[in-house]
Amino acid sequence: MSSAGGVVVITGGAGGIGSAIAEAAAKRGHIPVILYHRSKDAAHVLEREIGEALAIKCDVSSEEQVRAMVEIVLQKYGRIDALVHCASPKIQYARFEKKTREDFQAHLETSLFGAVNCVRHTLPIMLSQKKGSIVMILTQNVIGRPQPGFSDYVSAKYALLGLMKCLAAEYATKGIRTNAISPGMVETNFLENLPRKAIEMEKESLGGRLTTPEDVASAALSLLEDQAATGKHLVVVGGSVTEHGAD
Repeated sequence: MSSAGGVVVITGGAGGIGSAIAEAAAKRGHIPVILYHRSKDAAHVLEREIGEALAIKCDVSSEEQVRAMVEIVLQKYGRIDALVHCASPKIQYARFEKKTREDFQAHLETSLFGAVNCVRHTLPIMLSQKKGSIVMILTQNVIGRPQPGFSDYVSAKYALLGLMKCLAAEYATKGIRTNAISPGMVETNFLENLPRKAIEMEKESLGGRLTTPEDVASAALSLLEDQAATGKHLVVVGGSVTEHGAD
């Protein structure tokens, strides 16, 4: 995707990280397509504030809804240049023995299969254009020892990391760049269900500053616009960005 003019589909686009990416993309001259599932009001407010943007209701776990969404985008803009997958269910703190199969299924349906659905229906368009960019939003918990209490969320993000690596390996020679970002604890409404002590400890370890949605958005735009970036895994923690070693 060039530095201006791309159509960027953003899942979870009305959430904290997704909305920051939509705003950052618009400021760089791109057209954000804001996908939302339940946050209708927030999505349409963001659409109006940005101006050149499109908000679409889409449950990414439904392949039928994703297919319909892609048709709407193509009818309006005639192209899709990038996909940023941010969508995720709210995380609930609980030890593994308290988690149910349904908890794991909910995270897999949105994080992994939501990505599979979106890539399945946008990839052919990117291939026909001979270029495209995909960015998966993960979590710092896929690096090293994860925080306890989020086994369903973390497991799904590990699966998403695997998908990113496979796509990067399979399509790099086709002009399709696939990368990932693993943020630390981000100041969004996702923190509502985390123990307050865990939040304070994270903030203290970072000198009093948690990662912000704007930090993640900046990293996402750098990957979207870096024509050489594929298979990269950026870690964004407290405003600092590092590249996780390839393996």
